[in-house]
Amino acid sequence: EVALGYRRDLEDVAFLASAPKFVLPANYRAADVPDEFDPLKWFPALSQGQIGSCAGWGSTTVCSGVAAIQTGGRSQTLFAPFFTYVMGQRKVGIHGDQGCTISGVVQSLMEDGLALDQECPYPDQYDPQIVREAAIKAARGRLIRQHLRAKGGYDDCWEPLSAGVGGLIIGIPW
Repeated sequence: EVALGYRRDLEDVAFLASAPKFVLPANYRAADVPDEFDPLKWFPALSQGQIGSCAGWGSTTVCSGVAAIQTGGRSQTLFAPFFTYVMGQRKVGIHGDQGCTISGVVQSLMEDGLALDQECPYPDQYDPQIVREAAIKAARGRLIRQHLRAKGGYDDCWEPLSAGVGGLIIGIPW
């Protein structure tokens, strides 16, 4: 039986729970929330096809979105979901197209960095042979320094989003 994308059964809950709670900066002011928000203005809707890489897509989309928010939409950087998926799998010992964990991709984001989409294009079929240059470049540009815990409900999720300093990665088993 092939596992679908999110591998809750292999999730490193202790790693995720060890993160500090988000603390609002002293100069915090909630961002003006528009009535509508369309991320498709910045990023096209793409398909992961038949590859179980939802954790890679979710995490790189969050990072691209945060970059866009922090630059007022001037950054339209697309990060490589397949790179993050495979590197996240390696962190938790998954081999083959068997999905991944949020803890795996978060550890990869912090330790391996983010590859640009053009440096590691998304394949039509699962192929874990990551281009060496993409891994070297990704390691030079580690943008994610820490992960934070959003455990208490709506406010814990809303505060980093409205401050423009973070995003959410949510795993939903199906």
